[in-house]
Amino acid sequence: MAEKKVDVLIIGSGHTGGMAAKILTEKGISCTMLDAGPMLNFERDRTLKPANQLPFRGLDAPGRHPHIFQSSEFSANQWIDEKVIPYNYPAGQQYNWVRVRSVGGRSPFWGRQSFRLSDYEFKCKDHDGFGENWPISYKDLESFYSRVEGIFRVQGHTDGLPQYPDGNFIEDKVPWSNAMQRFVDAGKKMGVPVTKPRSALGTGGLAASINLLIPDAVATGKLTTIPNSIVRKITVDKHTGLADGVIFIDRHSYREMTIKARVVIVAAGTLETTRLLMISEIANSSGVLGHHLCDQIYGAGIAASVPEARGGKGKRGVTGGGALIPRFRNLETKTPGYLRGFAVNVSSSTGPMDARWFTEYGSSLEKKLDEYYGSGFTTNISEGYGGHHRCHGRSRRF
Repeated sequence: MAEKKVDVLIIGSGHTGGMAAKILTEKGISCTMLDAGPMLNFERDRTLKPANQLPFRGLDAPGRHPHIFQSSEFSANQWIDEKVIPYNYPAGQQYNWVRVRSVGGRSPFWGRQSFRLSDYEFKCKDHDGFGENWPISYKDLESFYSRVEGIFRVQGHTDGLPQYPDGNFIEDKVPWSNAMQRFVDAGKKMGVPVTKPRSALGTGGLAASINLLIPDAVATGKLTTIPNSIVRKITVDKHTGLADGVIFIDRHSYREMTIKARVVIVAAGTLETTRLLMISEIANSSGVLGHHLCDQIYGAGIAASVPEARGGKGKRGVTGGGALIPRFRNLETKTPGYLRGFAVNVSSSTGPMDARWFTEYGSSLEKKLDEYYGSGFTTNISEGYGGHHRCHGRSRRF
């Protein structure tokens, strides 16, 4: 085995690994970053084709990504092929694991929702008596939220809601469209707040590790990135009991190599990190590792149409824009039989509605799509890393 010793070894190059690399290298600390996938070059590698020139007319190949609902033939190559690298789960407990292996991880593909957690989450037990509090409070993280929001250029609106803390925003001053204003007014009558979404604008149409974090680390001359490196085990110093490196496999040559490090940062995503710690047989003296994980819910929402926007009348100002209903359940009063809360994403479109929303086919479907163009209005429950929910198993926020 070839062996090399480095100062800080970072496993994973998504938002967490990229942020670690940026902060440490800017402080003069040398870092080496491993990622299981290749280095991407979007401008070089992408190919633009109309749907009628694709084998499956834009739909994903059957069975290739059965658990990745957002996959299509246009984006299929960015996800791990489940036929090549499958996973399993107990019968009746399907789990949709969305995996990306490329430098930058899933950071180019997130929804950019950039909320702050509040003490309704951090100190949840104090509020409702269930579970356990986090060992930190909102105050402990407030300055760090502001720092990250500045890097990612988060846009939002100052609302003064305790369950939805304000931040270091680029203030969103765009007026509501008519459809959205009606929705906001309806919420007020019910005592339900409706606010502007808080999302990372990034730069150049991208808010990812590969354009906001890793380039700054590279510019210091202190970061070495090794792509196509699949870590199979974190090694431990038998004298100190501390992590001292990794064993990894080159994805192309299948050669097994070792890197020794003074510090190891595991930033491979919630499930990959958990999996790696478990197969390395470390960090589980309590037996809790692998429990209390939380996923994002897919597909729970409502699709509707704004009547006065149909027939080509759905122009900007009539429809368009997005909103968010922050948590409103169990704040000052308790809802019987229901614990804590959720957020709801809201969107009004000036473009085409999804053909899957209509029970039509052929020419009648085409007619319906033309009639309803620009009138779409959708809501989607956000109960994963984009929402407000249970205390345990929080996935990444940025």
